[in-house]
Amino acid sequence: INTHFTDPNVSDSDGDGLGDGDEVSTHLTDPLLADTVGDGFEDGFLVTQGKNPLIDYSDIRSETIRQMPNLRLKSTLFRTANNEATAQVEVEKSLDSEPWTEIGNAATIVVPINTSSKFFRFKVAD
Repeated sequence: INTHFTDPNVSDSDGDGLGDGDEVSTHLTDPLLADTVGDGFEDGFLVTQGKNPLIDYSDIRSETIRQMPNLRLKSTLFRTANNEATAQVEVEKSLDSEPWTEIGNAATIVVPINTSSKFFRFKVAD
């Protein structure tokens, strides 16, 4: 009897890295929710870190984000090599923020770096 409404042909229904059987029998998490408690951390990630996926770690997530004010949602930090930072960018368009469609080809931006700075970010120019 399938009491959890999972697909018996899919070993990890929610895609969090934990098998459905382990979620139900070992971790007591929801096999249909990648993040059972809704704290922003997937159950499988927490298990790989030795954490209990049934504990709400949202305070840790909030504090981590608060301590990184110069990073933006979906931003990327670039490593430098050979005195330059390289980024490949693609332009996408959308009528209502979902779905997004690529337009044009990807462009590569190379920025010469001749400072001792360790972190760089790119932003859209006004």
